Amino acid sequence: MEEPERRKDRDRWAFKPAHLTAKEKSWERQATALDAPKYRITLTHPDPEKKGFNLGKSKEPNGPEQFFTNEDVKEKIPFLSAKNAQGYNIYVTPTNIQHHFIVLDDTTQEKLIEFKKDGFKPTLVQESSPGNFQAIFKVPKNRNIEISVEQSAATDLVKIINKRYGDPKIINVVHPFRMAGFTNTKPKYKDEKGNAPFVKVHQDSGELCSKMDKSL
Repeated sequence: MEEPERRKDRDRWAFKPAHLTAKEKSWERQATALDAPKYRITLTHPDPEKKGFNLGKSKEPNGPEQFFTNEDVKEKIPFLSAKNAQGYNIYVTPTNIQHHFIVLDDTTQEKLIEFKKDGFKPTLVQESSPGNFQAIFKVPKNRNIEISVEQSAATDLVKIINKRYGDPKIINVVHPFRMAGFTNTKPKYKDEKGNAPFVKVHQDSGELCSKMDKSL
C-alpha cells in the first residue's frame, strides 16, 4: 500500500496548475543561466498608490535583509504569481561575491545582433515586452584591484553599454531585472483584450563575457 506522505506529494504535483508549472520551467532556465547563490526579490506596481516592496526586507528596524536561493525563489512562485495577477511586476537581482551581473536594458533585436558581432556574449537574453529585450552579462570581479576602483570600473561599463545599445538611464552595476515567466503589467504593453505580455527567455547560455572581463 502506498505511503500517505508519498501519495500526498504525488497528488500535490498532479493538481498543480499549468501556469505555475510554466513559471517554474521559466525560472529554472533563468536561474540555471545565472547560477547565482542568492537572489533579491522585489515587486513594483504601475499604480503609484500601490507601493512596491522588497520581499526579503526585515520587519525590524535595521534588521538584516533576507536573500533567497534558487529553490527558495521556486517555492515562492505561487505567491509571486498571485501578486503578478494583482498587477505587480516581479524582479530578481542575483548576488554573488565572485561575479557582476551587468544588465543591458531596453535593447532591440537589431542591437542584439550588433553587440554580439562586437564580441559581447550575454549569459541570458529575455524579451521583457514585445520587441524589447534585456541582456544580462556575467562578468568575474577583479580581485587584483581595490574594491572601490573595481566597482567604479564596472559602473562605467554599465553606462557605456547601455548608452550604446540600450537604455542610457541605466547607470548602476547592481540592477534588478524581470523574472521570466511572469507578465509585464505596464498598461502600455497590454493588447487590445487587456492581456499583459509574458517575459520570455530567448537565450540562456550561461556564458561568461570575456570581452567585458578584459575591461575590468
